[in-house]
Amino acid sequence: MRKLTSILFLALIAFVGTGCDSNDDPSDADLFVGTWALTGVSDASGDRLADFGAGFSSITLTNTADGNFTINVTPRQGQPMAITGTYVVVENGETITLRASVGGQTIPLNFTYDFTSDTVVALTSDTTTAVLLNNLFGTTLQGQVTMTVTKAG
Repeated sequence: MRKLTSILFLALIAFVGTGCDSNDDPSDADLFVGTWALTGVSDASGDRLADFGAGFSSITLTNTADGNFTINVTPRQGQPMAITGTYVVVENGETITLRASVGGQTIPLNFTYDFTSDTVVALTSDTTTAVLLNNLFGTTLQGQVTMTVTKAG
């Protein structure tokens, strides 16, 4: 009986030991921290990156660990602009909401996200967010919009 108890105890330790795998993978919220450059845009009409390239020399999104963000927009003509606010990542729903402060108002920009790697993520908007993006950037995006961003550096 003592031998059987010892075997069961060892089996339990082996089972619990392998079940307690330490997970060193960063959370999605941690992955979002940093500066991201716009590298792709598509909507219901197809690929729109060339349209963005014609109007803007760069668009970057910088997220801080404390939940703040800045979108830096550098147009080909006119003055650069910075849009600031806060963001929230909901990992179990794979959503990120940017709460942009524009003209004293808070504008929610809602996206689902899909990391294709630790440094590339596709942000897909709903149609309301697409309308808001059109107002912010002076664009004519249609329907659901997918913006691909790549982590800088």
